[in-house]
Amino acid sequence: MTTFDEMLQDLVNEDYQSLVNIASNAARELIPVLKQYDSENDGALLLSIITATALAADGQLTPLEKQLMADAFGLSNEAIGGITSFYTGDMDEITDNFIDSLNSDQKAKAVLLFAAICAVDESIKRDEVAFIARLLD
Repeated sequence: MTTFDEMLQDLVNEDYQSLVNIASNAARELIPVLKQYDSENDGALLLSIITATALAADGQLTPLEKQLMADAFGLSNEAIGGITSFYTGDMDEITDNFIDSLNSDQKAKAVLLFAAICAVDESIKRDEVAFIARLLD
């Protein structure tokens, strides 16, 4: 059985395109759930909130994270800037509450999405590990 740390290391070892595919597929599978909570925006606002929370987990937005967002979600630099500029600390609570409402399969997809975003820099920092682990609680 793979441990949490081994799973994270496996993601760090993935190539860039694999991480893009993982993030894109996980988000696509979460869209129906996102739409349930954010129907007036087809889930886009809630997806923006939870991805902004993942991007902010270590307090930095790197060029690779921006590129992953662009490639995985088809976002422009302007859209990515919009997502990250409206991030506030209370989005952590929104993300936690959303994750807590998911069944185990959906939660696994969300954690995989967040971990792929965090792993794109070829390392997952302590703050990012803590963020991902908190989602599993």
